Amino acid sequence: MSERLKMLGRMEELRLLAERLGMEIEDCRKSLRELLVPAESPGEYEDKLVSFKGVRFAAAVVRYRAVVSLMADIRKELGEEA
Repeated sequence: MSERLKMLGRMEELRLLAERLGMEIEDCRKSLRELLVPAESPGEYEDKLVSFKGVRFAAAVVRYRAVVSLMADIRKELGEEA
C-alpha cells in the first residue's frame, strides 16, 4: 500500500474521531447547561456531576483540537489546502 493511501486512511480515522469528539463536546455542553440552571441556593447544584461533566468537556475539547491539528498536518503533507 502506498504512503499516500495510508495517510488518506489515517485522515478518515481522524475525521471520524473528530466527529465523535464533536458529539461528546456537544453532549457535555448541553448537560452542563441543564445542570447549571439558576438554583435558589449554591448548595443545590450537583457539584460532583458538574465537575465530572466539566472535566470530560475540557478533555474532549483538548483531544478535538489535537485531532484537528493532526489532520491539518496530514493535509499539508498531502499537498492539500488545510
